[in-house]
Amino acid sequence: MPQSRRLNAPKKQRRHYSGKKKRHALKTRAIVNKADGKVLCLAFANGKRADLRLFKESGVHAKSETVLEANAGYQGLAKIHSNCVLAKKRFKRSPLRKANKLRNHDISSRRALSEHVIGFVERFRIVS
Repeated sequence: MPQSRRLNAPKKQRRHYSGKKKRHALKTRAIVNKADGKVLCLAFANGKRADLRLFKESGVHAKSETVLEANAGYQGLAKIHSNCVLAKKRFKRSPLRKANKLRNHDISSRRALSEHVIGFVERFRIVS
């Protein structure tokens, strides 16, 4: 009898399971104002949702003069917002050139404040 109950139970955890990372996760996307470090917007999704898809579904609209700096998970953002800064990804058989590595380093240096704010939110379990 207990075994049949387990088979019929709803699998709520499957919703948040990321097959790529092999973990249960809740993905959080934050938009941070670079001038003062304030969080402007938060969006949540299950662990297997792609970053760009989460951005599209959140319904955030940015002015065309606003510069969006995002990580490499937002590789289609240039089609949606023309004024964005993205890191160059390396592919399986083509490593990055030195110029691209330097550019990626500059981009990640500029994004450091945003990453610190996101780490603060996660560290103090403001969002869980």
